[in-house]
Amino acid sequence: MTGTQAQGRPAVDERAVQRSVEARRTFAGLVRSEWLKLRTLRSTCWTLGLVVAMQIAMAVTEGASLATSYPDGIGSHGATTLASLAAGGVSATQFAVMVLGVLCVTGEYRTGQVRSTFNADPGRVLVLAAKGVVVAGLTFITSFAAMVVSGVVLRVMAGDLAAGMSYLDLTAVRITVGAPLYLSLIALMSLALGAALRRAGAAICAVLVIVMALPGTASMFPGGWVGTLVSYLPGSAGAAIYDAGATVADSTLNPMAAAMGGGTVMLPAWLGLLVLAGWVALIWGWGVSATQRRDV
Repeated sequence: MTGTQAQGRPAVDERAVQRSVEARRTFAGLVRSEWLKLRTLRSTCWTLGLVVAMQIAMAVTEGASLATSYPDGIGSHGATTLASLAAGGVSATQFAVMVLGVLCVTGEYRTGQVRSTFNADPGRVLVLAAKGVVVAGLTFITSFAAMVVSGVVLRVMAGDLAAGMSYLDLTAVRITVGAPLYLSLIALMSLALGAALRRAGAAICAVLVIVMALPGTASMFPGGWVGTLVSYLPGSAGAAIYDAGATVADSTLNPMAAAMGGGTVMLPAWLGLLVLAGWVALIWGWGVSATQRRDV
């Protein structure tokens, strides 16, 4: 029967179905699919909510001590100081984005949904790339918004201490953009480790070791070469992206440097970005290779 109905059921437009399938297989379609999945997970709301809450809470904490730390005011370069203080919560919020990146992949392996996900792209590479775009974009937007709000809160709390402060400060802009960029790269690294290890606990432990434990452990050994070595590890190289610009890390303006130990040499911001991006690319290569080789 060639009519619009057969045995009481509507006829299927096979060409429309084919177009729908092909649309889902495009990269844009995969990104939309990953965005839909990620925004419907409760863990996404919790982790991004923690990013905002911890970022602003740290800013309020720092703002409460401004009068004690800067009794003579924060000066004409106060925008850099406020931006650095607003970024003080990054060392804590990175744990939340680590969890977000890992669960984006491992959650599907745990439930078995990854089979249907990979059906949309048998090569699997575009699926991981789409996940990366969504996770990194969402992390950047959320963290950037938290940085802006934190900066406004600190400016209000500074009051008269901010008299004469210049708002046209390129270093402050770099810090405000650099902190969300750092968190986005950490989220991408976590996602790749999740793809490589497929276990949430193992992937989270791995990213904690790479980002925090290695710099912290290495900085406990004496010797000038250690400071140089630590500066090229992911955590310390990434911290340089939103560092205030000191040659030697200032623990007042860079809590990450304090966690890694005093005397850690900070790379220039552009070099820190390249080093961290190189680490992310290396781990992504491992994640993509493991995803393509292993069965689901």
